[in-house]
Amino acid sequence: METMEPREETKLTDLDIDCLERICRYLPLEDLLNVADSSKQLKKAADLAFLPEYSRKYTVRIGYFSCNMNKCEYGFKIDYSLLFNVGCEHFGEMGSGEYTIEATHLKRTYQTFRCFGHLISKLEIGMKETSIHFDRLMFYIKEYCAESLTQLAFLIIPDGSMIRFVKPFPNIHTLYLTNVLNVSFGEIFPNLKHLKYIGTVTEFTSIESEIPNLEHLELYVGLDLENVLLRKIGSSPKIRTLIVPGDAIYQGINEILPNLKVLRLHGSCLGLKVSFGVEKFHFATVKRFEMCNYPSRFEGLPFSFDNLEEFIIEARALESRHEEELYDFISEHPSIKKLGTWIFEVDLLRLMDMLPLLGEFDTRSDYSIHDVARFMNVKESLKKMTFYLIDGCDIDIPDIQAHLNDKWHGIKLRDQYGPFEFTRILK
Repeated sequence: METMEPREETKLTDLDIDCLERICRYLPLEDLLNVADSSKQLKKAADLAFLPEYSRKYTVRIGYFSCNMNKCEYGFKIDYSLLFNVGCEHFGEMGSGEYTIEATHLKRTYQTFRCFGHLISKLEIGMKETSIHFDRLMFYIKEYCAESLTQLAFLIIPDGSMIRFVKPFPNIHTLYLTNVLNVSFGEIFPNLKHLKYIGTVTEFTSIESEIPNLEHLELYVGLDLENVLLRKIGSSPKIRTLIVPGDAIYQGINEILPNLKVLRLHGSCLGLKVSFGVEKFHFATVKRFEMCNYPSRFEGLPFSFDNLEEFIIEARALESRHEEELYDFISEHPSIKKLGTWIFEVDLLRLMDMLPLLGEFDTRSDYSIHDVARFMNVKESLKKMTFYLIDGCDIDIPDIQAHLNDKWHGIKLRDQYGPFEFTRILK
């Protein structure tokens, strides 16, 4: 009887790289890590699968995030929701349509860096672990992510730990720090454009000479801004966005930042006029001006702009005399095209004549449906409006549309109470 020779079985590694890549694309992240760790050949296929699926769309987040309360077996949680919290706040555009890989298991975290660190571009770290783990994590980041990272955030680090870098990160353009950084910016981050700092330190290394490409400076720390900008930064023509405490503004800042386009002040501006003995702080180039977390007490708005296009103010309830000062400021800047008032009930009728170019209005006050409809019908330049309504939970989009002359597309944001957002449908 003729015996059949056993057929050779096809091994996974016998497949070509294209087939292996297609197989890897169906694997969850924890299995993809194991494949990448198994052999050099499979590592190449895993890289090809990781790159389009995770590297370009995901932000890697490590540490204290929500998955700490819901750890899965492998220490990973893939969050398919939009990043509307931490990611958006720290990196601005990072949160728009982004997904996240949230890693809480240290062993898996190290494996991720070892296998795919060269493909990770956005990284957020919030560790409450011991400094030993943090130092080891820093080693892995420097070893495996130095070339690939473009955005890096240290949100929380262990007490007593210091962020230290030795190896350059040539492609990082956005950096968020909560602790002292004892490095030369120019040597470690030669292409840094966006720096955000929260901490207690009052001194910085020279930024003008060491960060020549800096365009966005964001500081949440009590400091002598004049000393930082004038004596340590020097003339910085590339800085276009400045976000600082309100009482840090000083006379002459406009000359130091000749191309400043966005100015955002947080906290109080109380006492500015008294300290510097001037009526107005003038900004010739600023197009967008924001005042956030503003207290109810303030000495007017001691600022003027040549061609202001956007103005946003967020504050507690203001006294009636301060409301008039706000109206005076708005009337002095008829070039405003976008207005945001998150404070009190703005008089819509007064705004009609003050801002002839107003195209977008975001107000967080409660109005009657008749007042809003009248404003939207009369203000022909208006293209978009966000607002709350009295008894908004009982009002639907068609109820508002019935009061409008032109066609508007409306949605209700967040919850049943609003706010409402309406966009004019252009003919």
